[in-house]
Amino acid sequence: MKVKAFLNNYPLQVLSFILAVVFTAIMSHYNWQIAVAQVCFIALISIAGMVRTRLINEKLKRAVKKTANYLDFSQKNSLDGFPFPVIVAEDNGKILWCNDLFYKSVIEDKQLQSDSVEQFIGANLAQLSSTDNYLIEYNEKKYTLYSNKITVKNSTTHMIYFVDDTLLKNIASEHELSRPAVLHIVVDNLEELSQKYKDSEIAVINGGIEKIIESWIAKFPCVMRKISNGKFFIVVEERGLVKMIEERFKVLDEIRAYEYDEKIIGISLSIGASRGSTMLECDDFARQALDMAQSRGGDQVALKTDGNYEFFGGVSSGMEKRTKTKTRIISAALEELLENSENVLVMGHCNSDLDSVGAAVGICSAAQAVGKSAKIVLYREKTLAEPLIKHLEDNGKGELFIEPEQANSLINKKTLLVIVDTHRAQFLEHKPIYDAVQNVVVIDHHRKTVDYIDKAVIFYNEPIASSAAEMVTEILQYITVKSPIDSVTAEALLAGIMLDTRNFVLRTGVRSFEAAAYLRGRGANTVAVKRLFANSMENYKQRNNIIGNSTTYKNCALAIAPDNIENIRVVASQVADELLNIKGIKSSYVIFRTENSIDISARSMGEMNVQVIMEKLGGGGHQTMAATQLKDITMEEALSKLRDVLDDFFDEND
Repeated sequence: MKVKAFLNNYPLQVLSFILAVVFTAIMSHYNWQIAVAQVCFIALISIAGMVRTRLINEKLKRAVKKTANYLDFSQKNSLDGFPFPVIVAEDNGKILWCNDLFYKSVIEDKQLQSDSVEQFIGANLAQLSSTDNYLIEYNEKKYTLYSNKITVKNSTTHMIYFVDDTLLKNIASEHELSRPAVLHIVVDNLEELSQKYKDSEIAVINGGIEKIIESWIAKFPCVMRKISNGKFFIVVEERGLVKMIEERFKVLDEIRAYEYDEKIIGISLSIGASRGSTMLECDDFARQALDMAQSRGGDQVALKTDGNYEFFGGVSSGMEKRTKTKTRIISAALEELLENSENVLVMGHCNSDLDSVGAAVGICSAAQAVGKSAKIVLYREKTLAEPLIKHLEDNGKGELFIEPEQANSLINKKTLLVIVDTHRAQFLEHKPIYDAVQNVVVIDHHRKTVDYIDKAVIFYNEPIASSAAEMVTEILQYITVKSPIDSVTAEALLAGIMLDTRNFVLRTGVRSFEAAAYLRGRGANTVAVKRLFANSMENYKQRNNIIGNSTTYKNCALAIAPDNIENIRVVASQVADELLNIKGIKSSYVIFRTENSIDISARSMGEMNVQVIMEKLGGGGHQTMAATQLKDITMEEALSKLRDVLDDFFDEND
């Protein structure tokens, strides 16, 4: 076996010996006694070096022989013939030996930089031994390392052999990077623009949009086809999709900034993108992703990979483009379900508010109009709509409300559950009721999230609507039986609309005012509705105290509410609204403690999408109104997490 020395001080020893002999010869001309002493000293040092070298060689031979015996190489006397580069190292990482192939293929006959194995693996032996295989790159080659730990008589050595799979990994990498992904692109609001511009102008606008998309697509390895006006189909290689993700789909910003006649006209795109194992799967997932992007309000990309969604964009509020045709279809379908059911349960989100309760009262009125019994399920002690419930009780509608425990006895095969103001099962007032009922209808205005209720017979989600109460009001107008709305129901629905629009300031479209006008015509007393928003003097003082102690962070207002405040959820939402009145504030966040969590209430005037920010903390909501709940966390940690998410948001949208 040909053993090569690894101790880089051998040449230094030879040089030192030669210099010592020269100096001794020189010294003999001046003092022969000292020269004799030097000769004796050199002889002793040489003998000691020879003994040490012999011991090291014996140790190397034993280590290599032990390794060879362990591998049971009966046909070989050494590891030199092993077909892979091999290193034998001590337990502390010091290299004892390596075979010729290691010299030739790994370090290419160069000197080792040190005698430590870490120069190759970038880690210690403990890390290497803890895994079945270890991947490294060295000298522009890719290796998979395998390690065997050998212990004999309290002496431990490691055999590490290098498998050069550079070609295989390059082929695998190229395969992954060249796999196709599918994108479906839809221009959100061409239909609405056609009502404002002439046909010739629309043609110019279409040409401008297509030019932006084509210029963007030209940067990536892909194929694009125009399916129809405002709709495009793209097949892109994975390497191109990765670049799109890295630049966070800049085409969204470019389209949003598109100008015609020196004016930004508010065009936006919805993009559904997907990776999949087959082209058919990619196309199917991309369509689902497009539906998700549009359900969340458009102006964004939804990327679906292995059943998980990732979102980009979503900073604009979108254009109102609901049609009354869809509302009539939903109304007819709901009326049919009500007629075929035995009884109806209506449930909103936990900690129900005026919008949730108002919409629920509207659905109960529709059910009663077709002769069905209807009840609203909520926890009375947790509701934020106590003034509205008290108002309904004073006007003879107190029997509508039941606790979840009472609802269990009413459930049968023909029970219809109508869920309002939420589309997430985890946010329901009492999820076991949802699990027990077979027929479910969802009516909600929040932007669609990944964990939406997927077993609904009717899933009516309109993120452009101001509130669930507005959506229910429109549905009630198309119920074919006699008008199901009385003045008290109209006031409940109007209260819900006023809450979520902040008295018709935010997210208010033409349809919002039409719904309000319809309710006013049905007897809604606006003064009575306004009284439902009244606060106690104590809550007013607490609200001002929280506002006074708030701070600013990157044009955002942050406030921490003290503990033990009565009706803290109501107070927190009011504080968040008030903080938006401060000049320069783009969004506001109020952090407060509840029984089992730290909650954050978020608001904006539309310039910032607080839904995206709250989603990153596990919550959700709407572009201008959102919230989240954080479990097992302190107030300071919650504030730190919020700041980190805000940093990420501003970095991504800088």
